[in-house]
Amino acid sequence: MNWNHIEQLEKMARDLEEYFRKTDYRFKQEPKGEEQLAWLKSLRFYVGEEF
Repeated sequence: MNWNHIEQLEKMARDLEEYFRKTDYRFKQEPKGEEQLAWLKSLRFYVGEEF
C-alpha cells in the first residue's frame, strides 16, 4: 500500500465519522454536506471504481 492509498483511507475514515455523527439526532440541525456521500465513495473505493 502506498502513501496515496493511506491518505485516501484516512480521508474516507474522517468523512465516514462525520457522516455518522450527523445521523445522530443531537446534530440534526447541522447542515448536510459532502459527507453525505462518504458511504458511497467508500463502497466505490473498495470495489475498485473511480470517483
